[in-house]
Amino acid sequence: MYNRTVWKDHIVSPTGEIVQQGTPISAANLNNIEEGIAQLNVDLQNVKVPPASLDEAGIVQLSSATDSDAEDKAATPKAIKDAALKAKSYTDQQINLVTETGIPKLVSYPLKVTATTDNQAVFEIPLDLFDSNTDTLMVSINRAILDPSQYTITNTVRNAAGEVTQRAKITLLSGVASSSELSMVVLKNVPIGPDGAINGAVLAVDSVPLNRVNGLQEQLDEVFQAGNERKTEVVAALVAKGISASISESWDSLISKMSAIIKATGNATAAQVRAGATFSNASANGLTGSLPVRATAAQTITPGTSDKVLQAGIFDGAITIKGDANLVPGNIKDGAEIFGVAGNSIEGKRSATGTAIPYNSEISVRSLSFSPSVVVYYYIPDLYGFLARRNGFTTDFGAVTAGANSYNQITGTFYADGFKIRTPNVPTGKQVQWLAIE
Repeated sequence: MYNRTVWKDHIVSPTGEIVQQGTPISAANLNNIEEGIAQLNVDLQNVKVPPASLDEAGIVQLSSATDSDAEDKAATPKAIKDAALKAKSYTDQQINLVTETGIPKLVSYPLKVTATTDNQAVFEIPLDLFDSNTDTLMVSINRAILDPSQYTITNTVRNAAGEVTQRAKITLLSGVASSSELSMVVLKNVPIGPDGAINGAVLAVDSVPLNRVNGLQEQLDEVFQAGNERKTEVVAALVAKGISASISESWDSLISKMSAIIKATGNATAAQVRAGATFSNASANGLTGSLPVRATAAQTITPGTSDKVLQAGIFDGAITIKGDANLVPGNIKDGAEIFGVAGNSIEGKRSATGTAIPYNSEISVRSLSFSPSVVVYYYIPDLYGFLARRNGFTTDFGAVTAGANSYNQITGTFYADGFKIRTPNVPTGKQVQWLAIE
């Protein structure tokens, strides 16, 4: 911080005595002055003046625009002059629109445009004089009058010289088909009041003689007739749907009833709906189903050795797939599976019996379904024999008893599908009964 020096004069009396010692001009005092000047220079460089705003003073930019909404710029004398000229021009225009009796003249402009494409929603208002701030616009489509809530207006755009650079446009909430006619009536300098009606402050009831309205009566009659026709059609459509309606009702009442109609939704197709039944979806009404009815009563299906296919369709009754309490693993051969149930039953030893006539004192049996391990043969009344097979051998020994005689050594051969065995002391041509066991 700068500390200033208090300078004093050097005073000497006439007798030469020093009355006041003056402040010396020294390097220290002069450097202090230099340091103060340098600090002041730094402080000045750090001073920042903010942009001006509604809440704070500061630097402000000048502007000559007369249609700007900016609040951080200052108007030039030119801008003030231009605004005054525009105000005077508007005032002169209003004076020209007042009759000699002091009643405002009502000037109407009947206009008509045609949609050039399907679902067209944006239309240009073919009137350069149109100003949505001061004018009233009445709109009808194919003679059906529209409520102001069914469209929006984009105002006319003008440059600084007042020349039109873009005509006003009307944007419908719902597009119309190609070739549809959009009729408009512009009531010049008759703004819409807060309640949506023509502003009474501008146009008082019965203040404008009809003979001063060029063609307005015909336009209003046409709009009124079109409105009645459309209301009759709407009422007929509501009644056809079973909804009570009358042409004496207001449009607000009818619109409320139309809004309450439930529109079909969903995505069902004909192939998903019962054949002959009607239905609707989000795309169409009055559709007919094609899904066939396969059965009208309950049915039972018994499993077999082949697949049973039920074609796609509707089955009105219950479908029962038969089960069997015997379908258990113990009743199914080990290694086999039936309907997902694996068996664990192991079969017993197989056997076969038959008769044979020995040839050269032996019998031979083949084509069995197993390889036997024991063969018993006998000759009635007093002869029998048996042969027991040993592991790893096809020829074994057995025993034979014939009356009082016993033969301990019997030879035989086992095959994968049968056997051959000796039959000693069996009379030639006599038949032998045999039993083979797996």
